[in-house]
Formats: sequence, C-alpha cells, structure tokens
Amino acid sequence: MINKNSKIANQFLNDLGNFKNDIKPFNNISVQDVNDTVVILKNEETGKSSNYSKYDLAESIAFRLDIGIFNEQAVTKENAQSKFSELCTLLV
Repeated sequence: MINKNSKIANQFLNDLGNFKNDIKPFNNISVQDVNDTVVILKNEETGKSSNYSKYDLAESIAFRLDIGIFNEQAVTKENAQSKFSELCTLLV
C-alpha cells in the first residue's frame, strides 16, 4: 500500500541523490548514487561502496513519518547535508 508518507520518503531519497554533489561526507560516508532500487553509499576512508535497498529505507522513513519522528521538510540544496545526516541515523 502506497500512502502519502511512502511517497514523501521516496521523494526524500530521490532528492538526496539529486543533491549528492552538494553533500559532504558524514562520518566518512557519502552518497554515491540513488536509483530506482538502491541507495549506494561510499565509505570515503576505505573506498568501499554499500548498497541499501531503496524500498527498505523508504519504508523505514515512512514509518518514522507516521509516528512523527522524521522531519517531513523537503530536501533542498541548503538543507541536503542535514537531511543526509538524518538518513545516516537510520543506518546505525
């Protein structure tokens, strides 16, 4: 079932991909790419890339939106860095 928060979560991930060149590494992790199925993050220290299921990340974000602990604000060039940091907290 696709609800409003699932659409917001998918747009959030797509927007991070759109601003990947404006985002500095967070804890040595950077956005390498976002496509239809995966979010690819790169460890800048080791050079190793990790693939994360876009669907799983979107579901996690949507759940947090549902319970009110994830900021619904759209990703912009100005806030892309903080939004990326927010995403990284989901990966811990």
